[in-house]
Amino acid sequence: MALLRQRLLCPAGELTLRHAAPADRPFLRALYATTREEELALTGWDAEQRTAFLDEQFRLQQHGYAERFPGGEHLVVLLDGRSVGTLWIDASESQVYGVDVALLPECRSLGVGAALVGEMIACGDASGRPVRFMVEAGNGRARGLYERLGFTIARETGTHVLMEREAGQAPTR
Repeated sequence: MALLRQRLLCPAGELTLRHAAPADRPFLRALYATTREEELALTGWDAEQRTAFLDEQFRLQQHGYAERFPGGEHLVVLLDGRSVGTLWIDASESQVYGVDVALLPECRSLGVGAALVGEMIACGDASGRPVRFMVEAGNGRARGLYERLGFTIARETGTHVLMEREAGQAPTR
């Protein structure tokens, strides 16, 4: 793992990062489904329709990230040895970009996300690069975390917000 440390500590326990492997696909697919629950609750679709939609959207997401960020690192996040999330990160000469961060619902608000973002910030600070994330406009939880860690809005598209933190910038806590 070239970019981030393999082991981190957070209030919930020890985090381990490792590269995603084909054997992680069922976990990653199930994790992806948890990120779409609120949206799918509004559709009125039955379980079969939801499954088909999620399968296709997950496939497209994974393919799209791999194509857009061929040098990126797709990591599985383990908390005390148990798979609890994913982090897809891409570093270029000009930035450290958080492509995707997702955690199981029971692992949100435990400091896991803050530890992951903190590690990315340390990487950006050490190399003099800004750290950026594209966040859904309605994702107040993620936006709040990034703002507490010193990120500001760099651009809004209507559906998404580009959050940015310059290297060496102090958190706003």
